[in-house]
Amino acid sequence: MDKIEKIGSIINQTVANIKEKTQKIKKEQQNYAIAKKETKVPVEQNTLEMAIVLQTSPQEQKEGIARREFKNGDYVEIRKVVGKFLCRREDITTLLACFILFKHSENKHGYSFETTYYKLNQMLGDIGGWQYKNIRESLSRLSENNIETNFWWDKGKKERVVRNTFHFLNSKAEIDEEKLKISFDEEIAKSMEQGYIKFLEEKDLKDILKIRSPFAKTLVLLFIKRFWEGSPTPHHINTILEYLGLKDKYEKFPRWKKNKYIRQSIIPAIQEAAKFLGYTVTYNDTGVKNEKGEIIQDPKGEEKFRFYKERQELPFGI
Repeated sequence: MDKIEKIGSIINQTVANIKEKTQKIKKEQQNYAIAKKETKVPVEQNTLEMAIVLQTSPQEQKEGIARREFKNGDYVEIRKVVGKFLCRREDITTLLACFILFKHSENKHGYSFETTYYKLNQMLGDIGGWQYKNIRESLSRLSENNIETNFWWDKGKKERVVRNTFHFLNSKAEIDEEKLKISFDEEIAKSMEQGYIKFLEEKDLKDILKIRSPFAKTLVLLFIKRFWEGSPTPHHINTILEYLGLKDKYEKFPRWKKNKYIRQSIIPAIQEAAKFLGYTVTYNDTGVKNEKGEIIQDPKGEEKFRFYKERQELPFGI
């Protein structure tokens, strides 16, 4: 073999080795992606954003209607049907548990799945001693309440659209005393089929179920959906109160009482939700640091919350 042939042979072998190594790396990456996906739960993304309307107050439950306003006239509204009950804050937990059980159900038909009251009770029991009766009532509220919004994201059309009426769950049917069949609403099922899904680590999702503060739990879901890139934009206190359905109630308080409740309930909830997602949060500051590295307080008192990344690697792919 002459010199040119030897060089050609070496080049061919090198190319073959590179291809083999590339294929090996690609296969390892695919296996890793599959393994990672096994630990994650698919959650429809409109659900994350719309779930704030489940954080209803006793007054709203009495009136049978709750509405949450966003910017630019966007809103989401929930109404009970005659003779039934409006959804309550614990229904957020039930709904999230349904996504976990859907992933693990051995009997699925599209976006309907079979599970048992025992499994639901086992998952929810750690967070407040739920009984089968509570679970039945919660599932019924999620399937009976009518929800309306004008900013549902339709991935197929790639635009916000009006959804006049939908439910978080389409139905729940008892197969026997223990088994039941749960179906996600057709709009949610269609959205998941179109791929409008957030894959959440199952462990993190279960940790959300255990968050004691209903305010923090509601905000975590909203922040997961909205904290996409970089540091989130500042949120005014009135915006947070609107998200939690507390704005009208707090506006009736004298200033000192409103500030007291904000310090005792709202700020800790925002801090807990932000910390869960890897952020620190400050309140009523300019967002600018002085020469000592201290954040300067806002002399105008604009009452805004600002979020800062606490760690580089964040959960949920944020």
